[in-house]
Amino acid sequence: PGENGLPTTGDEAVEFFGRTGEESEVKVLFFNRAQQHLNFRPYDLVVVDRTEIDSEHFTMSASGVVHIQPGQPSQFTPLGQWWRRSSLFNTLRSIPFFKNFSKAKTSQ
Repeated sequence: PGENGLPTTGDEAVEFFGRTGEESEVKVLFFNRAQQHLNFRPYDLVVVDRTEIDSEHFTMSASGVVHIQPGQPSQFTPLGQWWRRSSLFNTLRSIPFFKNFSKAKTSQ
């Protein structure tokens, strides 16, 4: 968590809302995707101020995550489902074949 005790990443926010639920004074957080290079990690999000959101961004509350993309319908994912998908993605990425796949693909 940041200096003010609030989450700074998507993982921290899931834990925060899981712990505080609807009782939290913070009702919604805004996110951009974390800076990524060759290693695409769709669940790596960073908390930003509402004034700093990218055109593609996310919001998170105790209910779930909303993915906002220009020209596309917004997509809601319940918080538990988001956490499960993120965990599965991270587990798969820890397997050597998947961990090294993008590196092997770019060297072909």
